[in-house]
Amino acid sequence: MTLEEALDTLPEPSLTPGEKLLRALAMYDEGVEMQRLTLRRQHPELSPAELEQRLLRWLAREEEP
Repeated sequence: MTLEEALDTLPEPSLTPGEKLLRALAMYDEGVEMQRLTLRRQHPELSPAELEQRLLRWLAREEEP
């Protein structure tokens, strides 16, 4: 049995709608942090305030990644 086959036999965890929402929000937060780190790496000259402004513009889809 391969690892993939073994994983397919595991039961799916039942999550309540609230748990699903919390997971989705956590993933969103992780994505925002990843974009913040990407912007910092691409623009090391930006001050923390400038970086946050650029991140907010990105979140509002006013700026391309």
